[in-house]
Amino acid sequence: MLGGKTISWSSKKQPTVALSSTKAEYKALSHATCEVVWLNKLLLDLQVHHDRFVLLCDNMSSIYLAKNPMFHARSKHIEVQYHFVREKVLSKKVDIMHINTEWQVVDIFTKLMNTIKLRIFISIMNLKEICSSA
Repeated sequence: MLGGKTISWSSKKQPTVALSSTKAEYKALSHATCEVVWLNKLLLDLQVHHDRFVLLCDNMSSIYLAKNPMFHARSKHIEVQYHFVREKVLSKKVDIMHINTEWQVVDIFTKLMNTIKLRIFISIMNLKEICSSA
């Protein structure tokens, strides 16, 4: 979000099978970090300066993995390319914050939910109806 508005969102099937939820979430963080780097370059071209981007993640293990530069035996199976997120976290270009699974706003695009939660997420995303059926 930039200025309280969503500026980018994507969803795609991961091309590889992850053997753990931590690995899957860590890979997703890496892809999101790449998107943030691209968006930052775009914003700089538009002369909009933004110091730090925040990524929200609901998996504490992947957050710890991204924030801790130490090698772990449990992470040796994760390809080096996915540790790009660590580099950006350590350089303070990206910050990763935990969000409860129940409040993952992007679920509005991928999961079924009740009307109350749907309305709350629409409000959080500041979505407006641009045309109404008469």
